[in-house]
Amino acid sequence: MVHMCGRFSLSMDGNEIANFYHGSLTAPWQPRYSIAPSQIVLALHQEVGRVLSPVRWGFQPRWAKESGPRPINARLETVATNGMFREAMASQRCVVPMTGYFEWTGKRGDKNPITSTGVGS
Repeated sequence: MVHMCGRFSLSMDGNEIANFYHGSLTAPWQPRYSIAPSQIVLALHQEVGRVLSPVRWGFQPRWAKESGPRPINARLETVATNGMFREAMASQRCVVPMTGYFEWTGKRGDKNPITSTGVGS
């Protein structure tokens, strides 16, 4: 069974991340271990060089109304062809660093995290 992340962690501080990606940091970052959708995350993008900037986790297609859909992730297999993501995938990519992710499973009031950490997990 494949789980899509509902939360993730970034256990590195801003300087460690900037050094890892050979980029510059536009705002301070402290390690966080439970980053939820709609919270601020770091994203690496290309301007004049590599830049790590704070952004809000979520996606709003250019064509969507303010109250429209706000997906938090997409499937790799369909992101380039799905009408929701196709235009952004072709021209506005970024990297969102993470050191682990998890999804809560189980019945309400008795949920447990299924975790995965490390590259390729």
